[in-house]
Amino acid sequence: MNATLLTALFLSLASPAPASPPAEQAVIRFFQAVEAGDCETLRALTTHAAWQDRCTEAVQEMRAHDTRLLAIDGSRPDGRDPATQLVRARVHHSRGEHLWLLAVKPAGASWRIEI
Repeated sequence: MNATLLTALFLSLASPAPASPPAEQAVIRFFQAVEAGDCETLRALTTHAAWQDRCTEAVQEMRAHDTRLLAIDGSRPDGRDPATQLVRARVHHSRGEHLWLLAVKPAGASWRIEI
């Protein structure tokens, strides 16, 4: 191999992977916060009253069903509201894998999940 090809190969391997879109990052942080029982983060990431008013119980419910993120399969704008992103998440829940379609909306400088 010539030096130019080796340099290009090295740079491609050394380059960090591109960052996930912000809506997908919000979904990842949501599941990390559920795992950690971090209600402060969950309240900042969600819109539903259960997370705002009864976070500890909601976390316990998700843990009781062994709910966890397996993968993000991408996101796209919601056709009804282009500002909203629909994030496709593969989630383990109650002994099986399920596809969750999560609506994630911009809220100032952050994103909030309608869950």
